[in-house]
Amino acid sequence: MSNNQWNPSYTLEIRKQRPDMWGNWSLEPMKPGTMGILMETTQFFDIKGQLSGNQSEETMLSEAWELQSSGVSQKKAKVDIHGKTVEASGNIGITWDFKKSHSVVSKFHLSKQMSLKEGAIKNNMDAIIAEAKKAGMYKEGFGIIQGFGVVTEVLYASSGVNLGSRSSDSSFTLEGSAKGVAEMFEGGADASYSQTTSTKSIDHTLWPDAPKETTNTLVPVAYKLCSFHGELIIPTWVCYHTDFIIELDNNHGGTYIVNCKISYTVDGETKEKKTQIWGGGKDIVKIPLNAQNVKLTIDPEDGKSGTTYEYECFNPLVQWVGGKASFDIYGVWPGRFKVEKTIRD
Repeated sequence: MSNNQWNPSYTLEIRKQRPDMWGNWSLEPMKPGTMGILMETTQFFDIKGQLSGNQSEETMLSEAWELQSSGVSQKKAKVDIHGKTVEASGNIGITWDFKKSHSVVSKFHLSKQMSLKEGAIKNNMDAIIAEAKKAGMYKEGFGIIQGFGVVTEVLYASSGVNLGSRSSDSSFTLEGSAKGVAEMFEGGADASYSQTTSTKSIDHTLWPDAPKETTNTLVPVAYKLCSFHGELIIPTWVCYHTDFIIELDNNHGGTYIVNCKISYTVDGETKEKKTQIWGGGKDIVKIPLNAQNVKLTIDPEDGKSGTTYEYECFNPLVQWVGGKASFDIYGVWPGRFKVEKTIRD
């Protein structure tokens, strides 16, 4: 597994806290306005170009960034540079133990967020299309192919570490002065380490990237991406999808027969889809990515007053970032009827 192939596991952990971001495991240089192709298998962002001019704005941060897979533990111990426990040496070591293979740890100090200025995508479409054509990600008569995108936001760190275990029961230790190691994750001009050691096989990306060095250069750990479907701009792109999925699930032990109606507009024209679902059944309704003004009603077949469920979404492209909305239907006639909504990240 190469360093770039850790991105899927890394992104999976990131999205437990930040569901609209992609991981940049190997800390590849990028900034808002960077254009490229998100490789579907590795989730590596293959950079192709950069929007010209000052297109971004920044916000200074001082935050801890800490993610890890289940089955990972961390411990501290005072050590000398050879890893032997000593009394009052002034050195410290942090060890991560990995019970399972393919587990990840990411621990950094965030120092800055940079975001693309409002309107930058629409104002630079000619340059974006030109770059997509050069990258082979433009189809005549359709437009830009999903996966080609523009970075819209980046989180930068001053120091830290990414770790990935290739095998179970492995470990990684970062050693150095108490101050240097502490500032690796808390921020500070002296953030550094003296050496690293590992058992079995651990992939790692560290910043600073060499022992006994300090740096004032920031590195990008995660980013947001705007992509396209033809001429349609997908402001926050987190996965490949050509339709929005509406899941209607009446398989929760209920007995109500429900009538579902979904209406929406496309280019100002109102469309409508209907379906009936019996207790124990499910249905999936697809609507196009350029749908707006989505309205859903779910009615029990018995027509009891006051039981109609209604839901509205003006712009799924913004509100349903993950491309899916689920509606779970409950109730045993003639008892209470209810619907629970989940928007998938």
